[in-house]
Amino acid sequence: MKLPYLRVILVACLGVHLVEPFYARTIEKRAPHTKLRDFYKCLHINLGKPISEQYTRFTKPEFSGFSEELFQGVKDNNKPEVLNSVSEKANEYMEDIVKLTNLMLPHLQQVLARQRRDYGIDEESFPQQYPVEEQASNIDDTPVHNIGMERQCGKVDYRLQKLGKLPAVSRSIILQRCQQLRDGQNPSFRDYRAESEVELLWSEQTKANFAKGVH
Repeated sequence: MKLPYLRVILVACLGVHLVEPFYARTIEKRAPHTKLRDFYKCLHINLGKPISEQYTRFTKPEFSGFSEELFQGVKDNNKPEVLNSVSEKANEYMEDIVKLTNLMLPHLQQVLARQRRDYGIDEESFPQQYPVEEQASNIDDTPVHNIGMERQCGKVDYRLQKLGKLPAVSRSIILQRCQQLRDGQNPSFRDYRAESEVELLWSEQTKANFAKGVH
């Protein structure tokens, strides 16, 4: 088997069909516990089935629970030439891809049942420890996303990529600059501009993604 090629193709296909839409679905602001419970159970069943012939062509969602609109949004986030390249390479190693993917899916099915056991996905193998029904007074109207924390984590990652450091344009930086001035140093105020620009770019990108329905 051509492992270098297969590794890239397998990860790309799982990313488009499962990882990205799963992440978007589970932090959706309109998703109460009951909807997520149904979604998890549906996905758990689908992960126990072999992949379809359209899996590497990205023409439609492979797993139930992901809408056409959501799947299209995921595809839009990836360049068409990238998806086309994956599809072309997949045709050369289709037999191996099908075998490996079908071997992986049951393990992913088990992971889902274990990590979301409190939704009662697989009571026989992973019985509920802290049932969702007991954690929320109204599971039909209780959103479960943690978008505030997600945005903060994303911002930290974005700052590290762009600036290579974490200081924010905040009281801590002002105090630091004041101390430098008291010590007779001449701090560079270009740092303020760089960090402010990163903050602005991040906010604009976040708003744009929310407007597209991609979280």
